[in-house]
Amino acid sequence: MATASAAGNRFMEKLVGREGDIALFHSVSMTLIDRIGAMSDAKLADALVCAGGFESITRNQVWKLRQIVAKLEADKGPWHRL
Repeated sequence: MATASAAGNRFMEKLVGREGDIALFHSVSMTLIDRIGAMSDAKLADALVCAGGFESITRNQVWKLRQIVAKLEADKGPWHRL
């Protein structure tokens, strides 16, 4: 997975060990949103469980993961040019 070095970056340090879950969330959620359309965090949580991407996930966890992905994809973020 292509990410910037976590050393010295508190945000990136918090993500160490969670890269796989974040990438899975991003991939599956983008696929679901492309197929179904925009949806609330609660509906996305239900769809992620039904799609088999996650055993269980709450709307609050979906909200937090959306915030993390947005930061990673932001201008000059580690995923900006992927």
